[in-house]
Amino acid sequence: MTDNIYAALFKFQGLVRGVKRDSKNPHFKNNYASLEAVTDTIRPHMQECGLMWLQSPGKIIDGSIEVKTTIAYPATKETIEFTMEMPMAKRDPQGAGSALTYAMRYSLMAALGLPPTDDDAETAIDREHSRPEPEQPPKSSAQLKRDGEWERVTKSIAQDMIDVHTFAAFETLKASYRVEAQKNGWNRTFLEQLADHFAGLEDRLAREIEKDNLLLAGQ
Repeated sequence: MTDNIYAALFKFQGLVRGVKRDSKNPHFKNNYASLEAVTDTIRPHMQECGLMWLQSPGKIIDGSIEVKTTIAYPATKETIEFTMEMPMAKRDPQGAGSALTYAMRYSLMAALGLPPTDDDAETAIDREHSRPEPEQPPKSSAQLKRDGEWERVTKSIAQDMIDVHTFAAFETLKASYRVEAQKNGWNRTFLEQLADHFAGLEDRLAREIEKDNLLLAGQ
C-alpha cells in the first residue's frame, strides 16, 4: 500500500519547489545546492507532511560507491527506496567522502522532485503567477457570517469526510474547497479558519488510519 506516502509527497511538493544554489564550485565556476541546503530546505516540510528520509552508503564496486535512499511515512510504515551508484574520483577516503556527499544530495533532490534554483524568491514568484484571480471580490468576515457561509461549509466538509479514508482522497477534498474559495470570494480570515479546520481533520484522519493499520497488523 502506498496511498498515504504518495499523498504526503503530493502535499510536500506543493510546499517546496526547489533548493537554492548556495555554494560555488571553484573548478567549474558554477553554483550548486549543497547537501546542507538540501536538508535544511526539506526537513521542516518533510516533518510537516509526516515524512522522513534515510540514506546509507553501500559497497564500493568497480570504483563506484552505492548510496541507498529511503523515503518513509512512519505512520503507516510505507517506504519508497532506490540505490544510486556514484563514481569516485579517487579510491581514498577523501574520494569516497566526496562521492558519497554528491550522491546523497542528488539522490534526495531526485527522489523529491526538487530542482536547484538561483533564488529563494523563485518559489514565491511561481506561486504568485499561478494563483487564479477570484471570480468575486472578497467578502468581509461579517458578511460571510451573516450569509451563514461558515456553517454551510463546515457541514458540507463533514458530509464529504464520511467517504474520505486516505490522505490522497483528503488532498483531493481540500483542493475542491480551494476552487470553491476562489469562486465565492472568501476572504483571508475565512481561509485561515478553514485551513485550521482542515488541519484538525487531517490529524483525526491520521489517527484513524494508524488505528486501522494497527488492527490489521494484529490480525
